[in-house]
Amino acid sequence: MLTVQGRGCLHARSGRCAGDRNPACIHCRQEVRFTKADHACHDREQTHLEDISDIRIVGIDDKRPPRIRKEPYIDLFFRLSHKAPKKWCEDFNKLSKDLVPPVKINENEGVFIDAYVRDMSHIPEHLARIKKKITACSTLYLENIRLGKLAEAARNTSHHGAAGEQGKLNAIVAALIYDD
Repeated sequence: MLTVQGRGCLHARSGRCAGDRNPACIHCRQEVRFTKADHACHDREQTHLEDISDIRIVGIDDKRPPRIRKEPYIDLFFRLSHKAPKKWCEDFNKLSKDLVPPVKINENEGVFIDAYVRDMSHIPEHLARIKKKITACSTLYLENIRLGKLAEAARNTSHHGAAGEQGKLNAIVAALIYDD
Protein backbone atom coordinates (compact mmCIF):
# COMPACT_ATOMS: atom_id res chain seq x y z
CA MET A 1 0.00 0.00 0.00
CA LEU A 2 1.29 3.45 -0.88
CA THR A 3 0.78 6.48 1.31
CA VAL A 4 -0.35 9.64 -0.42
CA GLN A 5 -0.98 13.01 1.10
CA GLY A 6 -4.58 13.93 0.32
CA ARG A 7 -7.26 12.24 -1.72
CA GLY A 8 -7.99 14.23 -4.84
CA CYS A 9 -4.99 16.51 -4.44
CA LEU A 10 -3.09 17.58 -7.50
CA HIS A 11 -0.29 15.18 -6.69
CA ALA A 12 -2.57 12.16 -6.90
CA ARG A 13 -4.16 13.30 -10.16
CA SER A 14 -0.87 14.19 -11.84
CA GLY A 15 0.77 10.88 -11.01
CA ARG A 16 3.34 12.52 -8.71
CA CYS A 17 1.87 10.76 -5.73
CA ALA A 18 4.88 8.96 -4.30
CA GLY A 19 4.41 10.74 -1.00
CA ASP A 20 5.82 14.14 -1.95
CA ARG A 21 4.20 16.57 0.43
CA ASN A 22 3.39 20.11 -0.56
CA PRO A 23 2.95 22.11 2.65
CA ALA A 24 1.09 24.86 0.79
CA CYS A 25 -1.57 22.44 -0.42
CA ILE A 26 -4.49 22.01 1.96
CA HIS A 27 -5.12 18.52 0.59
CA CYS A 28 -1.57 17.39 1.39
CA ARG A 29 -2.21 17.99 5.06
CA GLN A 30 -4.68 15.12 5.13
CA GLU A 31 -3.10 11.70 4.95
CA VAL A 32 -4.99 9.13 2.93
CA ARG A 33 -3.91 5.65 1.96
CA PHE A 34 -4.10 4.69 -1.70
CA THR A 35 -3.90 1.08 -2.74
CA LYS A 36 -2.24 -0.24 -5.86
CA ALA A 37 -5.77 -0.58 -7.28
CA ASP A 38 -6.21 3.21 -6.96
CA HIS A 39 -3.03 3.73 -8.95
CA ALA A 40 -4.13 1.17 -11.54
CA CYS A 41 -7.37 3.15 -11.94
CA HIS A 42 -5.30 6.31 -12.54
CA ASP A 43 -3.23 4.45 -15.15
CA ARG A 44 -6.40 3.16 -16.88
CA GLU A 45 -7.81 6.70 -16.99
CA GLN A 46 -4.61 8.03 -18.56
CA THR A 47 -4.66 5.21 -21.13
CA HIS A 48 -8.33 5.95 -21.85
CA LEU A 49 -7.53 9.61 -22.58
CA GLU A 50 -4.68 8.62 -24.87
CA ASP A 51 -7.00 6.16 -26.66
CA ILE A 52 -9.52 8.94 -27.35
CA SER A 53 -6.82 10.97 -29.10
CA ASP A 54 -5.99 7.94 -31.24
CA ILE A 55 -9.49 7.31 -32.60
CA ARG A 56 -9.28 7.34 -36.37
CA ILE A 57 -10.67 5.56 -39.41
CA VAL A 58 -8.54 2.56 -40.29
CA GLY A 59 -10.59 1.01 -43.08
CA ILE A 60 -13.89 -0.36 -44.26
CA ASP A 61 -15.91 -3.03 -42.45
CA ASP A 62 -14.78 -6.33 -44.02
CA LYS A 63 -18.26 -7.80 -43.59
CA ARG A 64 -19.98 -4.88 -45.34
CA PRO A 65 -17.79 -3.72 -48.24
CA PRO A 66 -19.09 -0.99 -50.57
CA ARG A 67 -21.08 -2.42 -53.47
CA ILE A 68 -22.70 -0.93 -56.55
CA ARG A 69 -26.44 -1.55 -56.33
CA LYS A 70 -29.61 -0.61 -58.12
CA GLU A 71 -30.26 2.09 -55.50
CA PRO A 72 -28.77 5.52 -56.27
CA TYR A 73 -26.29 5.37 -53.38
CA ILE A 74 -23.30 3.43 -52.05
CA ASP A 75 -23.27 2.42 -48.37
CA LEU A 76 -19.97 2.90 -46.54
CA PHE A 77 -19.12 1.45 -43.14
CA PHE A 78 -15.86 2.97 -41.93
CA ARG A 79 -14.09 0.99 -39.21
CA LEU A 80 -12.52 2.92 -36.32
CA SER A 81 -9.15 2.10 -34.80
CA HIS A 82 -10.87 0.95 -31.60
CA LYS A 83 -14.21 1.08 -29.82
CA ALA A 84 -15.24 4.61 -28.94
CA PRO A 85 -16.98 5.38 -25.62
CA LYS A 86 -20.72 5.89 -25.72
CA LYS A 87 -20.44 9.59 -24.81
CA TRP A 88 -17.91 10.11 -27.62
CA CYS A 89 -20.37 8.48 -30.06
CA GLU A 90 -23.18 10.74 -28.84
CA ASP A 91 -20.95 13.78 -29.33
CA PHE A 92 -19.94 12.56 -32.80
CA ASN A 93 -23.54 12.10 -33.88
CA LYS A 94 -24.41 15.62 -32.68
CA LEU A 95 -21.39 17.17 -34.41
CA SER A 96 -22.04 15.27 -37.64
CA LYS A 97 -25.65 16.35 -38.12
CA ASP A 98 -24.56 19.01 -40.61
CA LEU A 99 -22.70 16.57 -42.89
CA VAL A 100 -24.31 15.87 -46.24
CA PRO A 101 -24.81 13.03 -46.89
CA PRO A 102 -25.40 12.24 -43.21
CA VAL A 103 -23.22 9.93 -41.12
CA LYS A 104 -23.77 8.28 -37.76
CA ILE A 105 -22.22 5.83 -35.34
CA ASN A 106 -24.14 3.28 -33.33
CA GLU A 107 -23.63 4.48 -29.74
CA ASN A 108 -23.79 0.97 -28.29
CA GLU A 109 -21.39 -0.54 -30.82
CA GLY A 110 -18.94 2.38 -31.20
CA VAL A 111 -16.79 0.75 -33.89
CA PHE A 112 -18.26 1.66 -37.29
CA ILE A 113 -19.30 4.95 -38.82
CA ASP A 114 -22.24 4.47 -41.19
CA ALA A 115 -22.22 6.72 -44.23
CA TYR A 116 -23.25 6.75 -47.86
CA VAL A 117 -22.58 8.66 -51.05
CA ARG A 118 -24.55 8.95 -54.26
CA ASP A 119 -21.50 8.99 -56.50
CA MET A 120 -18.34 6.95 -55.93
CA SER A 121 -16.16 9.93 -56.86
CA HIS A 122 -17.42 11.70 -53.70
CA ILE A 123 -16.01 9.06 -51.33
CA PRO A 124 -12.57 10.71 -50.74
CA GLU A 125 -14.13 14.13 -50.09
CA HIS A 126 -16.76 12.67 -47.76
CA LEU A 127 -14.09 10.69 -45.89
CA ALA A 128 -12.05 13.88 -45.39
CA ARG A 129 -15.09 15.64 -43.86
CA ILE A 130 -15.75 12.67 -41.56
CA LYS A 131 -12.10 12.68 -40.42
CA LYS A 132 -12.41 16.36 -39.48
CA LYS A 133 -15.51 15.55 -37.42
CA ILE A 134 -13.63 12.73 -35.64
CA THR A 135 -10.82 15.13 -34.72
CA ALA A 136 -13.28 17.78 -33.54
CA CYS A 137 -15.22 15.21 -31.54
CA SER A 138 -12.11 13.89 -29.79
CA THR A 139 -11.05 17.43 -28.94
CA LEU A 140 -14.52 18.22 -27.57
CA TYR A 141 -14.66 14.98 -25.59
CA LEU A 142 -11.24 15.58 -23.98
CA GLU A 143 -12.14 19.20 -23.23
CA ASN A 144 -15.34 18.07 -21.50
CA ILE A 145 -13.31 15.65 -19.38
CA ARG A 146 -10.87 18.45 -18.50
CA LEU A 147 -13.72 20.80 -17.57
CA GLY A 148 -15.30 18.05 -15.47
CA LYS A 149 -12.03 17.57 -13.58
CA LEU A 150 -11.75 21.31 -13.13
CA ALA A 151 -15.27 21.44 -11.68
CA GLU A 152 -14.44 18.48 -9.44
CA ALA A 153 -11.29 20.21 -8.25
CA ALA A 154 -13.32 23.33 -7.50
CA ARG A 155 -15.83 21.25 -5.52
CA ASN A 156 -13.01 19.52 -3.65
CA THR A 157 -11.43 22.86 -2.89
CA SER A 158 -14.68 24.26 -1.57
CA HIS A 159 -15.33 21.13 0.51
CA HIS A 160 -11.95 21.38 2.18
CA GLY A 161 -12.32 25.04 2.99
CA ALA A 162 -9.47 26.18 0.77
CA ALA A 163 -10.09 29.85 0.21
CA GLY A 164 -8.32 32.91 -1.01
CA GLU A 165 -5.08 32.71 -2.93
CA GLN A 166 -4.50 28.98 -2.34
CA GLY A 167 -7.91 28.15 -3.77
CA LYS A 168 -7.14 30.22 -6.87
CA LEU A 169 -3.75 28.54 -7.22
CA ASN A 170 -5.31 25.08 -6.92
CA ALA A 171 -7.90 25.93 -9.60
CA ILE A 172 -5.23 27.23 -12.00
CA VAL A 173 -3.04 24.17 -11.55
CA ALA A 174 -6.04 21.84 -11.98
CA ALA A 175 -6.89 23.55 -15.28
CA LEU A 176 -3.43 23.11 -16.81
CA ILE A 177 -3.23 21.05 -20.00
CA TYR A 178 0.02 19.09 -20.26
CA ASP A 179 -0.49 17.16 -23.48
CA ASP A 180 -0.36 19.97 -26.09
